[in-house]
Amino acid sequence: MRARLAPMAPTEGADGRKTMERTLLEALGLPVEDVPPEPQRRTVRDRILDVATALFAAQGISATTMREIAAGAGLSRAWLYRQFAGRDEIVQAIIVREARRLTDDLLAADDPHRPVQEAVTGTFVHVVTELRRNPLINRFLSHEPHLVSTFLVGDAGPFLKVMVEALAAYLERRAALAPDRAAVAAEAIIRLIVSTGLSATAVWDFDDPAQVRAFAEQVVPALMGQGHHHPAEDAQQS
Repeated sequence: MRARLAPMAPTEGADGRKTMERTLLEALGLPVEDVPPEPQRRTVRDRILDVATALFAAQGISATTMREIAAGAGLSRAWLYRQFAGRDEIVQAIIVREARRLTDDLLAADDPHRPVQEAVTGTFVHVVTELRRNPLINRFLSHEPHLVSTFLVGDAGPFLKVMVEALAAYLERRAALAPDRAAVAAEAIIRLIVSTGLSATAVWDFDDPAQVRAFAEQVVPALMGQGHHHPAEDAQQS
């Protein structure tokens, strides 16, 4: 027999949406104890990503089940699947969150009196160091290297896109670069950052932040096109 929904009083705002959702779930015979109020949903999503990150780093993505993630986050699988379709979607969300955190670091540390080249060099060092010390990425590299191309550097990976777009906007605004030049510089810098952060060391010891900085100080000016300004852009910067 189809469940009959009792009439609901008009509701407004987040509490109203929560009440309506709870009433619908109760009428359909579905569990409601794990439905958080609206203001907590971002916190719940972050908790899912935190738990998944720890599990993926400890045992790998392939060995981690949605059931384990749900249990670790204190949620039912049904609620977890309402947030994410599967593990790949969770991995994408983790990587996007990390990329946004790194770009937020750049913006938070920005000082209008600090030379742009110095700011970009600092970002280069910071992101490379973070990548090389990240437990999840180290797990990828040592046990599931195919996932690096899938999620970090491949066409479907969100990491490059988020980072390149953020740096391009920053260079266009702070270095007064034309949009096309800012995009080229950002693409080159971020791709080199990712390569440096993921590759084995050769001549340079990229596990040493001091050597990463020395390397960045030599390559960042060239990638930003220092010394090859267009007259219009020079006038803009003066």
